Amino acid sequence: MGLNEIFLFVWTGVFVVAILVELFTTDLVSIWFCGGSIVALVLCAIGMGIDIEPMWWISIIVFAVVSILLLFALRPVAKKLLMQREMKSNVDELIGMKARVIKDITELERGEIKIHDVVWTAEASNPNEVIKKDDIVVVLAIEGNKAIVKKYEIK
Repeated sequence: MGLNEIFLFVWTGVFVVAILVELFTTDLVSIWFCGGSIVALVLCAIGMGIDIEPMWWISIIVFAVVSILLLFALRPVAKKLLMQREMKSNVDELIGMKARVIKDITELERGEIKIHDVVWTAEASNPNEVIKKDDIVVVLAIEGNKAIVKKYEIK
Protein backbone atom coordinates (compact mmCIF):
# COMPACT_ATOMS: atom_id res chain seq x y z
CA MET A 1 0.00 0.00 0.00
CA GLY A 2 1.51 3.31 -1.15
CA LEU A 3 1.24 6.74 0.41
CA ASN A 4 -1.53 7.76 -2.00
CA GLU A 5 -3.69 4.88 -0.74
CA ILE A 6 -2.92 5.72 2.88
CA PHE A 7 -3.87 9.34 2.28
CA LEU A 8 -7.25 8.21 0.90
CA PHE A 9 -8.01 7.00 4.43
CA VAL A 10 -6.44 10.09 5.99
CA TRP A 11 -8.63 12.50 4.00
CA THR A 12 -11.72 10.38 4.66
CA GLY A 13 -10.88 10.51 8.37
CA VAL A 14 -10.34 14.27 8.26
CA PHE A 15 -13.73 14.65 6.57
CA VAL A 16 -15.53 12.56 9.23
CA VAL A 17 -13.77 14.30 12.14
CA ALA A 18 -14.53 17.76 10.72
CA ILE A 19 -18.22 16.87 10.33
CA LEU A 20 -18.39 15.53 13.89
CA VAL A 21 -16.63 18.59 15.34
CA GLU A 22 -19.02 20.89 13.48
CA LEU A 23 -22.03 18.96 14.76
CA PHE A 24 -20.93 19.53 18.34
CA THR A 25 -19.69 23.12 18.04
CA THR A 26 -21.85 24.76 15.33
CA ASP A 27 -19.33 27.61 14.96
CA LEU A 28 -19.02 27.17 11.18
CA VAL A 29 -15.28 26.62 11.36
CA SER A 30 -14.52 22.93 10.88
CA ILE A 31 -17.12 22.44 8.13
CA TRP A 32 -14.82 24.19 5.66
CA PHE A 33 -12.15 21.55 6.26
CA CYS A 34 -14.61 19.04 4.83
CA GLY A 35 -14.39 20.81 1.48
CA GLY A 36 -10.61 20.79 1.62
CA SER A 37 -10.52 17.10 2.53
CA ILE A 38 -12.84 16.18 -0.35
CA VAL A 39 -10.64 18.00 -2.87
CA ALA A 40 -7.53 16.36 -1.38
CA LEU A 41 -9.25 12.94 -1.45
CA VAL A 42 -10.05 13.37 -5.15
CA LEU A 43 -6.45 14.39 -5.87
CA CYS A 44 -5.13 11.30 -4.11
CA ALA A 45 -7.54 9.09 -6.04
CA ILE A 46 -6.36 10.68 -9.30
CA GLY A 47 -2.77 10.24 -8.15
CA MET A 48 -3.31 6.50 -7.67
CA GLY A 49 -4.27 6.12 -11.34
CA ILE A 50 -1.43 8.27 -12.59
CA ASP A 51 1.01 6.88 -10.05
CA ILE A 52 2.58 10.23 -9.19
CA GLU A 53 4.44 9.68 -5.93
CA PRO A 54 4.50 13.27 -4.57
CA MET A 55 0.71 13.52 -5.03
CA TRP A 56 0.20 13.20 -1.27
CA TRP A 57 2.32 16.32 -0.74
CA ILE A 58 0.27 18.14 -3.32
CA SER A 59 -2.92 16.94 -1.60
CA ILE A 60 -1.73 18.38 1.74
CA ILE A 61 -1.03 21.76 0.16
CA VAL A 62 -4.34 21.75 -1.72
CA PHE A 63 -6.19 20.75 1.47
CA ALA A 64 -4.71 23.69 3.36
CA VAL A 65 -5.31 26.23 0.59
CA VAL A 66 -8.89 25.12 -0.19
CA SER A 67 -9.85 24.93 3.50
CA ILE A 68 -8.48 28.39 4.27
CA LEU A 69 -10.10 29.91 1.18
CA LEU A 70 -13.47 28.36 2.07
CA LEU A 71 -13.14 29.47 5.68
CA PHE A 72 -12.41 33.11 4.91
CA ALA A 73 -14.58 33.46 1.80
CA LEU A 74 -17.74 31.59 2.74
CA ARG A 75 -17.93 31.63 6.54
CA PRO A 76 -18.94 35.31 6.83
CA VAL A 77 -21.62 34.84 4.17
CA ALA A 78 -22.94 31.66 5.78
CA LYS A 79 -23.01 33.23 9.25
CA LYS A 80 -24.92 36.23 7.93
CA LEU A 81 -27.49 34.01 6.21
CA LEU A 82 -27.93 31.73 9.22
CA MET A 83 -28.11 34.52 11.80
CA GLN A 84 -30.65 36.50 9.78
CA ARG A 85 -33.58 35.14 11.74
CA GLU A 86 -32.85 37.05 14.93
CA MET A 87 -36.25 38.08 16.18
CA LYS A 88 -36.90 41.13 18.26
CA SER A 89 -39.35 40.87 21.09
CA ASN A 90 -42.25 43.25 21.57
CA VAL A 91 -40.26 45.02 24.27
CA ASP A 92 -37.41 45.77 21.84
CA GLU A 93 -39.87 47.52 19.58
CA LEU A 94 -40.66 50.04 22.35
CA ILE A 95 -37.17 51.50 22.24
CA GLY A 96 -37.27 54.81 20.41
CA MET A 97 -41.04 55.21 20.78
CA LYS A 98 -42.68 58.27 22.24
CA ALA A 99 -44.93 57.97 25.28
CA ARG A 100 -47.04 60.21 27.50
CA VAL A 101 -46.13 60.56 31.17
CA ILE A 102 -49.15 59.74 33.37
CA LYS A 103 -47.35 60.07 36.73
CA ASP A 104 -44.48 62.48 37.46
CA ILE A 105 -40.95 61.08 37.22
CA THR A 106 -38.65 62.57 39.84
CA GLU A 107 -35.23 61.97 41.30
CA LEU A 108 -36.72 60.14 44.28
CA GLU A 109 -39.71 58.43 42.68
CA ARG A 110 -40.33 56.44 39.57
CA GLY A 111 -43.17 57.58 37.41
CA GLU A 112 -45.42 55.95 34.86
CA ILE A 113 -45.80 56.22 31.11
CA LYS A 114 -48.42 54.89 28.74
CA ILE A 115 -47.57 53.24 25.43
CA HIS A 116 -50.32 51.59 23.34
CA ASP A 117 -52.70 51.62 26.33
CA VAL A 118 -50.12 49.76 28.46
CA VAL A 119 -48.79 51.44 31.60
CA TRP A 120 -45.05 51.10 32.27
CA THR A 121 -43.03 52.12 35.30
CA ALA A 122 -40.56 54.73 34.10
CA GLU A 123 -37.30 56.21 35.27
CA ALA A 124 -35.47 59.21 33.81
CA SER A 125 -32.14 58.53 32.08
CA ASN A 126 -30.80 61.59 33.91
CA PRO A 127 -31.51 61.01 37.63
CA ASN A 128 -31.66 64.78 38.33
CA GLU A 129 -34.30 65.39 35.68
CA VAL A 130 -37.93 65.92 36.68
CA ILE A 131 -40.48 64.98 34.05
CA LYS A 132 -44.04 66.17 34.66
CA LYS A 133 -47.36 64.48 33.97
CA ASP A 134 -48.53 64.90 30.33
CA ASP A 135 -44.97 65.52 29.07
CA ILE A 136 -43.86 63.45 26.09
CA VAL A 137 -40.83 61.18 26.55
CA VAL A 138 -38.76 58.87 24.35
CA VAL A 139 -38.01 55.33 25.53
CA LEU A 140 -34.25 54.76 25.56
CA ALA A 141 -34.14 51.27 27.06
CA ILE A 142 -36.12 48.65 28.90
CA GLU A 143 -34.54 47.27 32.07
CA GLY A 144 -36.61 44.49 33.52
CA ASN A 145 -40.12 45.90 33.93
CA LYS A 146 -39.23 49.61 33.79
CA ALA A 147 -38.63 51.95 30.91
CA ILE A 148 -35.67 54.32 30.89
CA VAL A 149 -36.83 57.55 29.27
CA LYS A 150 -35.78 61.07 28.45
CA LYS A 151 -37.92 64.11 27.81
CA TYR A 152 -38.81 64.54 24.14
CA GLU A 153 -37.72 67.85 22.75
CA ILE A 154 -39.17 69.13 19.50
CA LYS A 155 -36.39 70.30 17.23
